[in-house]
Amino acid sequence: MAVLLDGEMWGPVLSVGDMLDNLHADGALPPTVALLVDTMGRRMEDLSCSGAFVDWLADELLPWAGGRFGTETRPERTVVAGQSAGGLTAAFAAHHRPDRFGLALSQSGSFWWPDDERGTEWLTGQYASAPHRPVRLHLEVGLQEWMLLEENRRLRDVLQERGYDVSYAEFNGGHDYACWRGGLASGLAALLSER
Repeated sequence: MAVLLDGEMWGPVLSVGDMLDNLHADGALPPTVALLVDTMGRRMEDLSCSGAFVDWLADELLPWAGGRFGTETRPERTVVAGQSAGGLTAAFAAHHRPDRFGLALSQSGSFWWPDDERGTEWLTGQYASAPHRPVRLHLEVGLQEWMLLEENRRLRDVLQERGYDVSYAEFNGGHDYACWRGGLASGLAALLSER
């Protein structure tokens, strides 16, 4: 199962269903139920390491989808994917609820968050100090994303130092869906393919 944050972009605008169908037809992706989660005007509330939002995904959306589509919701077969603040939230979901999200795909994750009295790069600090979670992560960031590149590299380094199963890629591009579309395809295929 794949939970795609910012679903209002992936569905009607970018036709992710066609991409997933093509990946499956090519043998690069097993049959996958994709849940496109619309932000419904709550993007900054929900996609900023919100435990309540991730708990809703884990405790309400996944069980509903499992029953509705007759699919397994095992954490080692469930990926949450997002871009920018959604990438931050995807990595947070794996940290906060590894019992439901064993796979995370973060594209151009906003790992600088928050920039307030708590400091910066809060989630990187959580991965550095909390007990190890049984999750796999794929991070990617654009070489032209000056505000995100170093933060993504630091999270990668922390994950590697802590022994996480993490893959990492840098692409020659910026902060936009034209770059993320290809990365979503390859990231989902890598995380969900049979090992």
